[in-house]
Amino acid sequence: MSRSYCPTEYNNVSNIFFFGCAPCCKNDSAQGCIENAYDLAKWAIPAAQKAGYTVAPFLGENATTETYQNMLMCGSKLGVFFSMESHYDPGQSFYTANGVFNYTFFYKHPELDYRKTTFLLETCYAFDNPPGGGLCPSITDLGAKQYISGITPLSFMGATESFRCVMEKMFLGKKITSNLLDKCVVENSPFVPGSTAGLYFGCKPFNIISSGNTTFTITTSLGISHVLKTSPEMLTSTRFHLNLALNETIRQVSVISNITTIACFQPTGDTPQIIGNLLKAGEVMFSVTNDTCGFNTPFYPYPPQPVDQFGMYPAQNCTNPNQTQSGSAFLLGPDNATRSNVLFNALPETCEALPLLPTFFKNIFHSATQGAKHGSLRGIANASAYTLERFNQPQSVITIAQLGIYWTGLLLMTLYENMNLAQRDRDFSNVFIQSVLSAIFFMTINVCMQLISHSLKNFGEKSTKNGWATSGKILDKLSDYLPLSIYALNAARQDEIAMAVASTSSGIISQFAIEQAGRVIIDTARPRTR
Repeated sequence: MSRSYCPTEYNNVSNIFFFGCAPCCKNDSAQGCIENAYDLAKWAIPAAQKAGYTVAPFLGENATTETYQNMLMCGSKLGVFFSMESHYDPGQSFYTANGVFNYTFFYKHPELDYRKTTFLLETCYAFDNPPGGGLCPSITDLGAKQYISGITPLSFMGATESFRCVMEKMFLGKKITSNLLDKCVVENSPFVPGSTAGLYFGCKPFNIISSGNTTFTITTSLGISHVLKTSPEMLTSTRFHLNLALNETIRQVSVISNITTIACFQPTGDTPQIIGNLLKAGEVMFSVTNDTCGFNTPFYPYPPQPVDQFGMYPAQNCTNPNQTQSGSAFLLGPDNATRSNVLFNALPETCEALPLLPTFFKNIFHSATQGAKHGSLRGIANASAYTLERFNQPQSVITIAQLGIYWTGLLLMTLYENMNLAQRDRDFSNVFIQSVLSAIFFMTINVCMQLISHSLKNFGEKSTKNGWATSGKILDKLSDYLPLSIYALNAARQDEIAMAVASTSSGIISQFAIEQAGRVIIDTARPRTR
């Protein structure tokens, strides 16, 4: 057996965000993806990088047992370790792209330190504490900062969305607590008491036998029609989310396939009935042939045990096993086929569409773009101050206006970015607070640099007066250039000198370009008089 080691490309980095997901994409008889797993990967990889993590994505055939073992050897370098895999032996192991990962790995490496690591394992029963040991006790024994996973089976639609909700809050800098986790699950899983998740409608492309597009129409008691368009070429269009009003019910479901409208039916034994029922949360799965359309609610009424219950360490300890059988038993329809959350065959195009770890040049471009936006803002603030100066405003008014324009711009820019980062975040107040704090942080750094710059300029002038001309010139130059180093702040936090250089250079160029343009405009509009 080969020795496990942290990959060399991660030796000099910290705060790694590991994203391991064999169901996101896999090569076997055909490439395949679980749709919401694919959606999560597509969102989380760039979002984690934007939040300042060093992202290590291993998807599909790259999510091997060896990959898991090697990345786990990075120990304290791991900030977040996310895994989406189907369980094998409940509580003890899970499937990977090429085999099985077993909890005994951790007992073989007691030297590992996970005190800085948050583990998010989207795996059924992985919070259990089975006899002889398991994933939960072996990881928490190594001092994990946090460990979140499933106590019960985890749903096809709901569990993944719940983990995304947790990540969104995490990327915004919010502390993950039991109450926050419960809130995410209630908002996103249709299989927990008091769920506000709404109805998930979906279908698997291979269950739609059609040479062209397929359109589902769902008509409600309020006369509203909701349309779901899907095609075999677009995996991400095969699912949508519907929230009904308080007394709104579904009246009819139909599908247009091969230019023929077909009324969809639900098996009489399937519970609960969708048509005419005041159902507010659930999962509905379609199956369409050339002349029939059926749908069912796969998690009702089986299994009898709860679904989408999560455990979180250290708020609670690993639980006692609540089941011993291997495998899941979730009905998928009238054929009584069982399923776990392993894989569904899909389409080759989906793998190619997944975002890979950004290249060096993409990182450079991203840092330069961020620097340019920040530089443009500073240039506008400086140009505004120059305008007020030309209109003979008091220095106090100029300073307050300049800082006010700069801080307001920072707030709006940060708020816009955070809202994009948390596209589905329902807690706007939290997004706003985080944006305000971020803007205050940058403003504080800016004011401190300005004060230091002012002090250096004073020292330079005194040095020149005392005959130390060279020292005076050096201090004067430092006072001019020090405030510009703020552009390197974001990039420097990602431990990349090249990113800091790109951000700083683009920031300086954009600041001076806009500032000089503003000066030219005001000088033209209001020429100086002798």
